Amino acid sequence: MRKLLLLSLLLVAGYAVQAQIEFHSQVNVFYEKQKPYAEIHLSFNPTTFNYKTQQDKSLKAKLEVTVLFKQNGEIKSFDKFGLQTKSYASIAEIASETGALLCQKRYALKEGEYMLDVEVSDTLFTKEQKDIPVHASRLSNEKPYLSELELIDTAYFQNSNSPNFMADLPFVKNAFVLKPYVVNFFPDNRNVLRVYTELALTKEVSKSLPEKFVAVLDLYSEDLKNPYSQSTRIVLNKDEVVPIYIEMPIDKVFSGEYQLHLKIENRERLVIAEQSMNIHRVHYPQKTFAQIKNLDSIDFSTFPYKGTFIDKMSLEEITYRLNSIFPLAEQSERNYISHLVKEQKEVFMKGFYYNFWLNRNPNVNIAFMQYEEELKKANDIFGTPTRYGFDTDRGRVYLQYGPPNTIQDVPNDADALPYQVWNYYDLPTQKNVVFVFYTRDRSTNNYELIHSTARGERNDPKWAAIIQGSRMNSDFINMDSPGYRQNSGSRLQDMYGRQINLNGSPSNGTNDNNR
Repeated sequence: MRKLLLLSLLLVAGYAVQAQIEFHSQVNVFYEKQKPYAEIHLSFNPTTFNYKTQQDKSLKAKLEVTVLFKQNGEIKSFDKFGLQTKSYASIAEIASETGALLCQKRYALKEGEYMLDVEVSDTLFTKEQKDIPVHASRLSNEKPYLSELELIDTAYFQNSNSPNFMADLPFVKNAFVLKPYVVNFFPDNRNVLRVYTELALTKEVSKSLPEKFVAVLDLYSEDLKNPYSQSTRIVLNKDEVVPIYIEMPIDKVFSGEYQLHLKIENRERLVIAEQSMNIHRVHYPQKTFAQIKNLDSIDFSTFPYKGTFIDKMSLEEITYRLNSIFPLAEQSERNYISHLVKEQKEVFMKGFYYNFWLNRNPNVNIAFMQYEEELKKANDIFGTPTRYGFDTDRGRVYLQYGPPNTIQDVPNDADALPYQVWNYYDLPTQKNVVFVFYTRDRSTNNYELIHSTARGERNDPKWAAIIQGSRMNSDFINMDSPGYRQNSGSRLQDMYGRQINLNGSPSNGTNDNNR
């Protein structure tokens, strides 16, 4: 019964959505007929809402959003509206969500300086972003107005050949369909940078400009040790409002902080307007983070964990979290984790932890949540009074390789100490892999790994002798030996020999460890 209960606990799967709200916002001021209006983009992470079961058994979350424009603490403009997610069939479907819930709103403003507050609530939680400056100044008759840079996820240009469905899409602006990218962080899977802005001209300014001028987008690093720069230029036609959309490939832009700078030049190459912003890029020449040889060369304190769930972790919690990912980490990462835990530099610890998940899934929240479920199982099932489950041999193997296909649990064998035999049918590079665990203390839950046929794991041909101790008739029996023949009457040998081939039939006691 204990064996069946343990196996059922190991194989059960499920996901729990985090009880928090995660959203990002960007606001920009544009002009129409020389009158200012604010355009707000909101991006929500659907995996962080609280969901309710609908009558059709689907899951859906509803949000209430409040937008306030204030001057000197006095509310000048107010809006409240509701949003809801699509219907999900299960918690697992929500947990696998990679897209964002996007919202765009536009508000006419009188000329002046404002502070923007955005509040988002679901059924349980509220989150705010406050005191975001908004400048809705009068257009100057002396120089053009260039709005702040907006980052774009995807864009389409509407023309006479555009399909009719584009007319119904959100985020339509000046013949463009612009899906916003509300953060300034570009992970490894994003290799094109897209920027949108607008140049607004009064009649007086327009008279002094040629019919055509140039927009130059520069991306450069101010790091003297790793200098980098590239540019893209497009030609613009003069109008009352000039939409500017530029794409730039960044597949060769490696990790670091960069300055994005847009300048508008006349035919004499004099700059008549400019805007800039910072972006953060995570991209390495190697394919995976684990291949980086010198982790000390990376400044993890600059990684954009600010505002995420990681930012809220205490020093004690981030220490625990770093230790808990040892089973997934490559050796270079494990060495660096040990260094971070010893040094206790919180910003570096959080930056590394954020990047650890980012390099395994572009959606850091999803990667963390999925591992959190498995970590909880490992701690519940394999934990001891003095050690977390992930810090035990069985917990480490479970988290590193996943649940085994079969478990032979023998807590009471007259001829041996308590032991377990785990079998994995199919690992990425091996088949029919076996792990043997045992404990010398029947009163604890601490089982040690004594032997495995997995590459890189402990392999001890004397393991059976150690478990059976003086009961063995010889110094040791190597059960992995091709010449080994199983003797009757030994339950230990019977359990180890009862391995399962991929076709489901019992094996003859030998292992096919190589593909």
